[in-house]
Amino acid sequence: MSPSAIASADPAARPIVCRSSSAFVAPARWIAGPAGQPRLLEYANQRFGLDHLRVMEAADMAADAGTDFAGSVQHSVLPMMLREAQRGGFKLCLVRVQRRPVNGQPPVQSPALKKYVHDLREYVQAHGGILHDDTGDPAITLDMYEDGDHIARSARPVYTRVFYERLRVLFRPAPRVSGAPAAQ
Repeated sequence: MSPSAIASADPAARPIVCRSSSAFVAPARWIAGPAGQPRLLEYANQRFGLDHLRVMEAADMAADAGTDFAGSVQHSVLPMMLREAQRGGFKLCLVRVQRRPVNGQPPVQSPALKKYVHDLREYVQAHGGILHDDTGDPAITLDMYEDGDHIARSARPVYTRVFYERLRVLFRPAPRVSGAPAAQ
């Protein structure tokens, strides 16, 4: 998929491509092929840079009036991601992170945003994937946040344990490499 195709994809379904370790650039290779991988990574790094972050209020309203999940999903990379996951024999899990709590509660979600998330969940599940939503999880508290919606470095171990516990059923041991010693 070309960078221009990704640029025209629905913002809620654009892929996030890792910037560094070669062990994690495989998704970019799957999407763009070996020849297009460097361009896709460069585009993704620019597109997801700090200068492109949305203002918090704008992010909350991203799925308000005028957003039609059913009408826009076919113009996104989500169908391809789900199709490739099925073809590869694995279950794609999308995670919707909780916005920064306000007065001990997750931010209010508009009816349009709730419908969008509902429609997204239905679509993902109908195509063999999972949508996990952290919104309202009582284990994710305000003191875990640093700036904006980002988890503080000091809270990352706790958040990682919560994340693992919530999605434990999806994790399985990696296949043994031949010649590797058996676990004792």
